[in-house]
Amino acid sequence: MPLARFSATDANRNLRRNRASMWPDGRLPTERLGELAKLTFKPSFTFSKADRIMTIGSCFAREMEHRLATLGFDLPMKAVVVPPEERATKTENDLISKFTVESMENELVWASGQAPPAPEKLFLEVGEGLWHDPQLVNNVHPASIERVGERRAMVQDAFRQLPSCRIVIITLGLAEAWFDHETGLYLNTAPPLPAINRHPDRFSLDVLDYEDISTALERIYALLKAHGHPDFKVLITVSPVPFKATFTGEDAITANSYSKAVQRAACQAFVARHENVDYFPSFEIVTLSHRELVYERDNVHIGGSTVAYIVDQVLGNYTPDLEFKPAKVATPKTRRANVEDNHLDFFARAKHHFEAEEFDPAAECCRAAIDRFYERMSDREKGSVHSLYGSTLTRLGRWDEAAAQFEVCTRTSPAEAEHWHKLGRAYHRLGRRKDAIAALERAAEISPNDAGVKKSLAKARSALGAVGGARSDGLILGLKRLLGVRPEPESL
Repeated sequence: MPLARFSATDANRNLRRNRASMWPDGRLPTERLGELAKLTFKPSFTFSKADRIMTIGSCFAREMEHRLATLGFDLPMKAVVVPPEERATKTENDLISKFTVESMENELVWASGQAPPAPEKLFLEVGEGLWHDPQLVNNVHPASIERVGERRAMVQDAFRQLPSCRIVIITLGLAEAWFDHETGLYLNTAPPLPAINRHPDRFSLDVLDYEDISTALERIYALLKAHGHPDFKVLITVSPVPFKATFTGEDAITANSYSKAVQRAACQAFVARHENVDYFPSFEIVTLSHRELVYERDNVHIGGSTVAYIVDQVLGNYTPDLEFKPAKVATPKTRRANVEDNHLDFFARAKHHFEAEEFDPAAECCRAAIDRFYERMSDREKGSVHSLYGSTLTRLGRWDEAAAQFEVCTRTSPAEAEHWHKLGRAYHRLGRRKDAIAALERAAEISPNDAGVKKSLAKARSALGAVGGARSDGLILGLKRLLGVRPEPESL
């Protein structure tokens, strides 16, 4: 069934009425596809600062919140604040970024009064006494089950403000969604590796299709209608931020194209079905502009001035009475000629060299990151760079230095089984059998179902037993020789 049908007369009239209906011809004077794409859209409603705004979606939604807040809008999600020591970014409410449409739906279901699963079932244990909420982001540090519960309560309190929010902004992120077979819920992001190692059959990755996303949006709409503001309006968009990696084994660029395209198609149908839902083209504005102008150096995140420009395009169309100084798009700071490298740049280069089996330059990049930027790193970042440095040193045969790096990892991130596993393997190569067993036993405590850890531990124990047995055999043979006893031939 078509999304829309026009008579031949109306179709041709539409073409004549709107000059933007013609694709910009590069041979003619136009700025629509210049350095910064300029698009048009037709609002079906308006709003003002008197309207509270609920923002639901990916990290791009957090950037939009920032711009709206600076202009004086009331956004309940800004009340969610996580202290710096618990998060990996500077964004205070980064915790609430939602990447899958089903995880967005989960929050609205719980905000409407339905209780989530019990903490021990909903949360994932990732270490001794450490837990993670898989309905939130995975770059917030794991904590005690009590603290993770406090975070969940804080998020749910923010979502419960939905009935007072006339405007709801939804930013769709990913079409790759992880499913938890124990709870029957889709997650927000990939489960942490310690959780996968503990429960290898609990999770699976689904690549969502058009019907999956479209029906989830309809369920969200039903929740908004039943529990939201009586005059709610929805602005929906697709985040222009690509995912950093795909779990499908495909080319990340191709997989990202599918992810964005299927969500964009679902948005179009969603808008067609509901008079109080509009789409605004943040995805198109960014992806049709010059990459160097709108994307940060990582080619993932969007420059702050570009986000401000997009929000201003929305406000210029939807808030006709609002006065504000429009933002000007400038080259992101991380792309400017005089920008100084930071630890993330060095880490990215080190990882690239490592994957290309260029181990000497990989080690140099890790060393540079540690020497120049160590004080700026979070504990998690320190653990990551020491882990990569240690892995690089093992490939260079420098096991003593590698062990030292893994020792630092276990101090900065003691709940990561991978660090203890790597340390145990390094000790094993150095002949430090008892130390190897102790480290591997610690890894097994954190991830008891990790087959790799079990195998390494068995090898270390076997090696220790072989050394002890060899020493005993040697002593007995020496005594027999002293006594003049001929040794018996070994059996085959």
